[in-house]
Amino acid sequence: MRNLTFNGGPDISGKSTQAALEILAQNCRDTGQVVFALNKEIEELKDEIEQLKMRIR
Repeated sequence: MRNLTFNGGPDISGKSTQAALEILAQNCRDTGQVVFALNKEIEELKDEIEQLKMRIR
């Protein structure tokens, strides 16, 4: 494959198509886990903000 990186993603240059796809698939899974964790954190922060609003009132 060509020398490709995807927005700072893994370097897959010189890899076979199958190896590159496996690397990119793992990168997608890792990214998905990060997004899930961030969404969970955002929801927890929203709850904390609501609790603080209630205490202020």
